[in-house]
Amino acid sequence: MWRILGMVTVLAGAVAWPAAAMLNGIADFPRRNDATLPIILAQSTGGGDGNYGNNTDSAQRADPPVPPPPPGVSADAIGITPKATKAIVDAIRQGAAFCELIRDKRLNIDCLSDQYRYIAQQLPGDGGYSGVRDALFSAALKLHQLAVDHYDGTAKTKPSKGGHTAHRYLVPVKNPDRFNAQAVAIVDEAATVLLRSSSGSDQRRIAYEEVAAVVGSNKVLLRSA
Repeated sequence: MWRILGMVTVLAGAVAWPAAAMLNGIADFPRRNDATLPIILAQSTGGGDGNYGNNTDSAQRADPPVPPPPPGVSADAIGITPKATKAIVDAIRQGAAFCELIRDKRLNIDCLSDQYRYIAQQLPGDGGYSGVRDALFSAALKLHQLAVDHYDGTAKTKPSKGGHTAHRYLVPVKNPDRFNAQAVAIVDEAATVLLRSSSGSDQRRIAYEEVAAVVGSNKVLLRSA
């Protein structure tokens, strides 16, 4: 997944969290202080300054202004390209595949949260993919909160599989089969939000439908746990 994410570039300052109020009770979501993190948006979105290691409070920072769209590109499709969309889709698919490799199924819910958040961090708050970023962040926060609410009290772990490692320590859920339906509903909601956000230009519609489809497919991971 990281090799795929490294194909493309990001807008400056594009790793800001949603409003600080959304972080209440989500202290387990640390910011990565790693300047080598892979970055995801196509060069058509504009340059980036690589400020991944900046620890400035994201609630006090704003994304840079989005430049006007190039000729022939709708305002709602700024930065959307087939290459960037494929990178996002592949990252989501491979993130779920990583979670599936983890034998401890108590970690599935928070693992998917971790993958969604990591991918969302690569996306700008403005431009064509902002709706994807918001949907993934929202799902990540809800999945993590679900895991925290039903934490089984054992040690949190940072599993590694297939040469990849989770981006943070994951919260094990007590009796996860009791809460997988709630996790499925969160994922389903994210896919629905993406489909509702797909109206507009053909570029945006196609991109959002592709992302919605792969997010929806992640329900299989939770149902099979």
